[in-house]
Amino acid sequence: MTKAVLLISLMALPLLGLAQDNQPVKTEGTQVTISSKGSDVRAVLHDLFTQAKKNFVLENLSRSELYLSLNSMAFDETLEIVCRLSNLTYEIQNDIYYFTKVRPVQTTTTQPDHKPTTPNPSAQIAKVGKLSEAVLQRAVSGTYNKVDLRAIIKNLGDQAKISVEVDERIPLYKLDFKLNPTSLGYALKTIADRLKLEVVFTDRQTLALQPKGAKPIVEKFDVSTD
Repeated sequence: MTKAVLLISLMALPLLGLAQDNQPVKTEGTQVTISSKGSDVRAVLHDLFTQAKKNFVLENLSRSELYLSLNSMAFDETLEIVCRLSNLTYEIQNDIYYFTKVRPVQTTTTQPDHKPTTPNPSAQIAKVGKLSEAVLQRAVSGTYNKVDLRAIIKNLGDQAKISVEVDERIPLYKLDFKLNPTSLGYALKTIADRLKLEVVFTDRQTLALQPKGAKPIVEKFDVSTD
């Protein structure tokens, strides 16, 4: 019976040793001093582990400069600082520290059911046809102090939710223009009459201001309307 118990105890010893192989190495009480003015992290680690009398292995580490000065620090704390500064990680096997570079986490932003963007043929086709005259009844208003004509027209078009074009032959007028709430048609007609222009419906589902008769020479024009 005694022999059987002894045999079981001896068989358990290798198993116990194997279970302890990957346990963290205890380094309490180990003090180190590290100073670096741009030294490579590989040299710093070599100095650190030489002082602590511990084993380590570096796996495909590139150069990384360190600037630090740590005096009489605990080995574990010093090692964590060096790893954080150099973006390193390690694991311990059989009392040997194996170092590798921390791999950046790649993140991609995707939308649910996202599909590659492909040209939309229908989006490339310009709108054709004329707008309904009903758009002239849409409400607009505004006060403009020496504002470029084209900026005023764009603002009126935005309010009416349509596109209003200005012929490129029309000079760069700047207008003082006060417009109480009224219709888009009245606003455009007022501007057109004062500047000798005309408002037309295009075949592109837009309105357009274009010259009427001779092109005026005036660069600035003050218009006031109630």
